[in-house]
Amino acid sequence: MKKKPDQGYAAKHDAGAPLDAALAQALENESGAEGVSCDSAHAVANQLQKAPHEAGRTLDLLNRPIVHCQLGLFGYTPRKKIVTPAAEIDSDLADEIRAALVNGRLPCKTAWDIADRRQIERLTVAETCEGLKIKISDCQLGAF
Repeated sequence: MKKKPDQGYAAKHDAGAPLDAALAQALENESGAEGVSCDSAHAVANQLQKAPHEAGRTLDLLNRPIVHCQLGLFGYTPRKKIVTPAAEIDSDLADEIRAALVNGRLPCKTAWDIADRRQIERLTVAETCEGLKIKISDCQLGAF
């Protein structure tokens, strides 16, 4: 669900949605001037044995932005994203990405898994997707 204009991130959720106090406090502790980084949100969720989407939902309810997407897709200033199309595309990586598509898109978690298996940067997978004109979907934190 998308954010409603001028209503903040919490507007993505039902009014009165419950807030996990421990998760909220841990995320607030990680919050900087711009928001909470994707990496920090995942680390907090992992530390508290919560699913990433719970951390994302909590940040929404706190009206805190998620910044510095590890795939480079959002949360960077002055530009929104830093990912650019790969100058050269590794054909084996491209084949692995294409084989993993769901409804023509690569899920965020799958992009991470591919990067981890290949021991490459997550941004490299995103850059390859950009070069192939493949969209990444289903942010684990719920940002998109």
